[in-house]
Parts: sequence; structure tokens; C-alpha cells
Amino acid sequence: MGEESSFNTASAAQVVYIMGFAGAGKSTLAKEFSEFLRDLGYRVVIANLDPGAETLPYKPDYDVRSIVRLADIMRRESLGPNGGLIRATEIIVERISEVIDYLQRLARLNDWLLVDTTGQLELFAFRELGERIVTMLELPSVGVYLVDASMFSKPSDVVMTQLISLAIQYRLGINVITIVNKIDSERIPVRVLMEEFFFKPEDFKQRISGSDLGVLADLAYDLIDSITRYLPPTRVITISALKRTGFDDLYSILHETFCTCGDMT
Repeated sequence: MGEESSFNTASAAQVVYIMGFAGAGKSTLAKEFSEFLRDLGYRVVIANLDPGAETLPYKPDYDVRSIVRLADIMRRESLGPNGGLIRATEIIVERISEVIDYLQRLARLNDWLLVDTTGQLELFAFRELGERIVTMLELPSVGVYLVDASMFSKPSDVVMTQLISLAIQYRLGINVITIVNKIDSERIPVRVLMEEFFFKPEDFKQRISGSDLGVLADLAYDLIDSITRYLPPTRVITISALKRTGFDDLYSILHETFCTCGDMT
């Protein structure tokens, strides 16, 4: 306590925390986007922070499963999957200094650090783990909130997605970009809906009034003004991580966000 960190962030990597609900395609994005960045000439490393991952499509440069694995903790402490994941994240927090030390060493030698977070969004974004890592790592950081395009079946889904994105942003204290994945399988024009939400909110309200019904629709309608007050208009980025489509746009908005890091307005 009381000692200043000797870690020099001036030449360290930019950190991208890839977050999202289970099945959003986080690990696929980590793999494919890392290769995209390497093709541009960058030095890129990937950290896996999911203790429950059985297989990964990439070879992690840091793997939290070296500290704890879900299957082991379930067997040892007679826990189910949900309790096991919570207990596993507690163990990671208990050994957080080890995690931070390794990530900082990786960051010293590379341009980008992609962090593939827990399969369950809430374990990283809304519990102690995410906040501790972001705060202690002390590196330029941006969050990517990855959303499966199939989750958008009606206009109010856009509102709820942006509400979650805003909550993550202020919980972790970093800029968060909402990225829509699996756009090749979308059933509705997600980009159109999201652009209307940001740039024509009154038209979007009318769309909700005309198509959505029930309490959730009423709540979404009332939330639009509050969300847009704190979440400024932004370009809508849609990708297919598997096919690497939209990666130029993703790279561009990440670059822009890092250039304005710290501006939460």
C-alpha cells in the first residue's frame, strides 16, 4: 500500500473488452478481429476471462482457466453451473493481482489487447470482476457490447439494448460501443431501427406506438428521451464476425473512440 505503480502506460496496448450475452459471438469476434488487426501490421494478444469456456477458437495469450475452471469448482464445491460460475469469478477476484500482472506484461509488448470476457455478461459487467480489472489495469480501454442480431424482433428491443449498453458504460467507467453481430442472419433491418433511434427519436417513438404493445412498449417509449440524453448519437456498426464483414467500420469506430477516450458525453 502507498507504493506507486511502475507500469508505464505510454507505450502499452489499447484494450478492447468484448462483452455480451451467451451466444453473441464474443470468442469468434476475438479470434477473427485479432487476425484482421494482425493483417494491418499490429501486434495483438487475446486474454480469455471465461472460466467456463470448454473450447476456444483461438489460442489465448492469457487464460484465466489457469487459475480456475468451472468444471473443477463445480465438482470440488458441489455447485451447479450458475453457482459455480459465481464462485469461479470470486476466486479470480481473490487472485486479481496475478491476472493484472500478466495482462500488464502482455500490454507492454503489444499494440492491442482483446479481452474475451465471461460467457454471462453480468458476471463481468455488473459484478466486482469487471470493475476491478478495468480500474487496476490502467490502460486506454473501450468496451464492445456485442449483440446477436436475432435478439431484435421489435423496436422496443433496440431501446432495451441501448439501456444495457449505457448501464455497462457507467458501471465500468469506459466508453462502450454497441455492435450488432450475425447481421447475415437478421430478420429485420436492425441498422435502420438503430439509426432511427439515434438520429430520429421522434420517428422512432411513433414506430413503437404503432407496432409494440404492452407495458414493455410503454416503458421503452418513456425511456427513449432519458437514454438519448446520456448516450450521444453514434454510427451504427453491424458485423458478421464469422465472415469478417463490417470489420473496417469496427476498426474505424474503435480508433475514433480511443482518440476521444475519457469523454463520456
